[in-house]
Amino acid sequence: MASVKIYFDRRTPKTDGTCPLKIAVSHKSATRTISTGVSLRPADWDKTQCRVVNRTDKTFLNAYMLKKRQEVEQAILRLGGAIRAMTATQLKDRIEYELTPPDEREAKAKNLLVHNFLKFANTHTQRTKEIYLTTYNHLCRYLQGAINTLTFEDVNKAWLRAFDTYLQQTCPSRNGRNLHLRNLNTLKARQAPFDVLRPNGCVAPLDYTVGLFNRALHFHRERLRLCL
Repeated sequence: MASVKIYFDRRTPKTDGTCPLKIAVSHKSATRTISTGVSLRPADWDKTQCRVVNRTDKTFLNAYMLKKRQEVEQAILRLGGAIRAMTATQLKDRIEYELTPPDEREAKAKNLLVHNFLKFANTHTQRTKEIYLTTYNHLCRYLQGAINTLTFEDVNKAWLRAFDTYLQQTCPSRNGRNLHLRNLNTLKARQAPFDVLRPNGCVAPLDYTVGLFNRALHFHRERLRLCL
């Protein structure tokens, strides 16, 4: 079972000398922390009693931190036995998801690649859907639990090159890897301009792909005109 406590993180002091006060979640011999937005001077924290001291707003801050701890504990209780299959990182991500208000949760989901990938795949015919799901399975194996937090902004040039390198282990064919990169490109193009990989492995902007499509379209239009 996971344990929860309030943790004063002295490892990363801010420029003003204060340190963040966090909620620590321990699970399977690993600990992950959840931000609370509260920062204190070391002199304002009683490590023995785990309480804020020496501040005029100490009563409010102690009540606030107790409420935050209880919210995390309640989120863990709602998850029940499902946490047994989770790593500490996965549990932390799920708790943060549970604590996010529904409207903010929906806004964040729109920018998550996993949410949009599955939704997009389900709009296609069965065969095309299977191809997209093959790409999705590669992403799951590559990212493991991190796939649930991957955003479109994370998928930059360096990320694409790293993913292409990973794909070489199971897809030695350049054409095979291009298929998966093209699937990512198609999805991303629906959201914002996207960097894609040319067949030679170099990164090219989205207009490279659009340019190829426009040239092919022009070629077929000319063939049709000459045949009439």
